[in-house]
Amino acid sequence: MSLAGWLRCGPLPAGFLDEGPHKSVRVTDRAGRLLYESLSEREARSAWLKAEELPQTLVNATVAVEDHRFFSHAGLDPIAIARAVLVDLRAMKLKEGGSTLTQQAVKRLMARRRTVGGKVREMVIALRLEHRLSKLEILALYLNVAPYGNQYEGAQAASMGYFGCPASNLTPAQAAFLAGLPQRPSSLDPYRNLKGALARQREV
Repeated sequence: MSLAGWLRCGPLPAGFLDEGPHKSVRVTDRAGRLLYESLSEREARSAWLKAEELPQTLVNATVAVEDHRFFSHAGLDPIAIARAVLVDLRAMKLKEGGSTLTQQAVKRLMARRRTVGGKVREMVIALRLEHRLSKLEILALYLNVAPYGNQYEGAQAASMGYFGCPASNLTPAQAAFLAGLPQRPSSLDPYRNLKGALARQREV
């Protein structure tokens, strides 16, 4: 197998796509009202969406703000990487990520340290994900592990927590609000910085 083939077709880490550690357990009554929820192994509230369940409003908003070339690249964005390298060289440290949505999903699943070696491994796994999964499956993976603040991991949990509705019922404005949070979930916490979160929403 060639180097290029190994990069794209090599194995993923064991259990890499396992949902178990990322999902919290929810107990509801017959009417669907939440009675109890235990946090996931990552100490988060989380409920996973399938690719076919992704609302188009959230897909559009997330791609627009996080990775507008998502549907045209193969997991890595050379333009964003080049820009990030220039920023890092000027700052003399790893400051700018240049990460695609695929890479961001990998980073969340790996919980790696911010090092050059970790960045390279992230890129390799991103290429392999693009080889195995469809674009919508990768986007679903990102939207299921992205941080939205207040222990909400994933768009479904964030939608229920902030708006009291499943992600499938999000309005375009609500989808834009959520799409702006993962980049800075702590500083854009709607409960502590609603003004900042709304300003970010307008940028989406």
